[in-house]
Amino acid sequence: MKYLALSAPIYIDDTNPSANWSVAKDAGLCNGSGTYLDPYIIKDLVIDGGGSTSSILIKNSDVHFRIENCTVFNSSVAGVKLFETSHGQLINNSCTSDYYGINVENSNSINISENIANNNIYGIFFKNCMGITISGNNADYNYYAGIELLGSTNNTISGNFVKDNEHEGIALHSSDNNTITGNTAFNNSLGVYLSGSNNSVLKNALNHNNKGIHLYESFNNLISENNVSYNGYGIYLWGGCVNNIISVNNASNSNSDGISLYFCEKNTILGNTANYNNYCGIFLEGSYNNIISGNTASHNKLYGIRLIDGSCNNIVVNNTLHNNVLGDFADHTLCKEILGYDLFFLIDILSIAFLIGIVSLITIILIKKFRKI
Repeated sequence: MKYLALSAPIYIDDTNPSANWSVAKDAGLCNGSGTYLDPYIIKDLVIDGGGSTSSILIKNSDVHFRIENCTVFNSSVAGVKLFETSHGQLINNSCTSDYYGINVENSNSINISENIANNNIYGIFFKNCMGITISGNNADYNYYAGIELLGSTNNTISGNFVKDNEHEGIALHSSDNNTITGNTAFNNSLGVYLSGSNNSVLKNALNHNNKGIHLYESFNNLISENNVSYNGYGIYLWGGCVNNIISVNNASNSNSDGISLYFCEKNTILGNTANYNNYCGIFLEGSYNNIISGNTASHNKLYGIRLIDGSCNNIVVNNTLHNNVLGDFADHTLCKEILGYDLFFLIDILSIAFLIGIVSLITIILIKKFRKI
């Protein structure tokens, strides 16, 4: 394979007659015709951004195109930037030493796969996008995030590897209805971070970081089947997170707590494992109306489950707790409103109460009937 080094960046604006795809094709920068079966293809190029602009910039384009096997670096904006585009593919490119390795804005139906976006300020960054697939990329050693979404909905982030980023491995800000599955995050400050982001699925991650999965002011998310062991904090929710489900995760061997809720309400913590050397397996502070059920929290340094400072009206049932150093369960609140029954015993109590109510109602009806006779 031969690589062609270019002395100038590529700029394509499909609304500009002097800089559209046809002009780029005539200049030998791409081939193809822009259809689904015959997309425009930019490939096998090496471009030094020269410390300014973007190495490849495509804007105002709705034809089919592909950028593949290119090496771009040293750009003050982005290695590859897409603006108001659709039907694009970025495959197997190397984007390093830029501000953004890959930057996509106001775009949809874009596939970003098998790229390297290392040693940038941001590795892969999306703003106001939807229908984007981000899969199988490496985004390492970036100053902020490996992969970040801002104001973006209905995207899929899967099978990516993010390592040694100064802040987040994967970050979502004000981004709803996204699917984040099967990613690996190592040695980032935050593995996966959601801020003001709702109705998303975080699943099947392998996550070893300062904080494994971290949510802030985020609602109705599913966090399930992740391995968040050997983090500072395993799963950490704070600042008004509501109606999230945390289920069937492994949050063991954390340097702090396995699963933590700070000032959160109406979340469900169900069927998780939080064992071995966490401070607490599950910890709540100032959090209320949550359900904690069917979890295993054993062999931790302090407690299996601990509630403090106004954590009221929580239901804690049917958990397996043993061999925690200071105790299996600790309610250090002023509320004392924990329902500590076995789940099935609780159901039996409710069933009996219901039957008593029915019998009482029938009795009242019969008494009134006999009084009329």
